[in-house]
Amino acid sequence: MQGVFLISLLLCLIFRTKWMSAGAFLLDFTVYNKIIREIGEKMDTFIWLYELVGELDMLISIASFRKSLPAFCLPDFHEELSIEMEDIYHPLIDNPVYNSVRLYKNTIITGSNASGKSTFIKAAAINEIFAQTIHTCTARRFVLPPTYIKTSMAVRDNLMEGESYYIREIKSLRRTALSTDGRLPVFCAIDEILRGTNTIERLAASASILQYLQDKNCIVLVATHDLELLDMLKDSGYDNYYFSEQPEA
Repeated sequence: MQGVFLISLLLCLIFRTKWMSAGAFLLDFTVYNKIIREIGEKMDTFIWLYELVGELDMLISIASFRKSLPAFCLPDFHEELSIEMEDIYHPLIDNPVYNSVRLYKNTIITGSNASGKSTFIKAAAINEIFAQTIHTCTARRFVLPPTYIKTSMAVRDNLMEGESYYIREIKSLRRTALSTDGRLPVFCAIDEILRGTNTIERLAASASILQYLQDKNCIVLVATHDLELLDMLKDSGYDNYYFSEQPEA
């Protein structure tokens, strides 16, 4: 018992001395400044460790994402101005419809409502981004050139800035058109081109925009309900795909 008492008394004296030292000599601030100096001397090591932890976290996230998918592939890159997609699907849909297409030319997609035009265009744009960022595509096969991605989809008006839907759409298409003069080709995804205006103006303006893009360093994938646009662009080199629905009870 005497030994235990002596040990307890010694510990009390030690902790009391440390507490008094911390208060009298600003021990917390002294230790803090010492740590800061040591970190500064080994900054290269800390930056390397910080980047390593970030890369490991990224790789774990990508592996988890791949495991959650019904199918995925690693993208293949080539220098041709074309895109090959085999069984591509949208990653946010539980029971997706798979589509396969080879875009050797700029392409117009037509079809009835709810036939999957917008979903397909969004899936193509998403996989263009996935391929060049996380090297993972929601498809069986995906072949593409290195590209920039510009989209005109899900446009909304901006009441706070006094911009109507049509003005916002025009600005979106203008941004897309002006981006096609760079070194890399541009993948241009346009959903329901110029639906914010009347039929006559929509057809004339849409044809002019698509004819302009035809001569640029880009791959255009555009959806429209205007079948007249196909006749207006029949000599411009655009391909056409038609999406149809399958109603089920």
